[in-house]
Amino acid sequence: MQANPDKFQFIIFGKANATPLDLGAGIMLQPSSCVKVRGVFIDNMLTFKERVAYINKKAGRSIDALARVSRCLEYDSKICVLQAFVLSFYNYYPVVWHFVGMEDTEKIEKVQYRALKFVLNDFTSPYSILREHGKSMKPMMTGGCSKLQIYKS
Repeated sequence: MQANPDKFQFIIFGKANATPLDLGAGIMLQPSSCVKVRGVFIDNMLTFKERVAYINKKAGRSIDALARVSRCLEYDSKICVLQAFVLSFYNYYPVVWHFVGMEDTEKIEKVQYRALKFVLNDFTSPYSILREHGKSMKPMMTGGCSKLQIYKS
């Protein structure tokens, strides 16, 4: 039986240059700088930058869809759509958000700002004012979810 190198991935944490791993039969496996494990991207420096970029991209696509139909929906419907199709990306495996740097947190807040503009139909106000008006919404990075996650484990 021969190992399929397409189904194997390995990562070495830190800045060390890694040498390829020999799987036998002349098959060499190159180390990855980022791997996807159970839907979470982990990079070799444990910064989660790839995960934030991936989630922001998926949430941005959902916000684009919300923007296309936002004129047809009422406020309550927009909130339901936002929580179901945008905030759900950020509530999956919320423990990761505690290890996200300031730069990535700002990127997440930009996505939330974009979403609030379409939900509240206010495209001129700054983020701080929109955040006050959208207090009934569940924020993207919730501490309650992580407390529940810790309690479950």
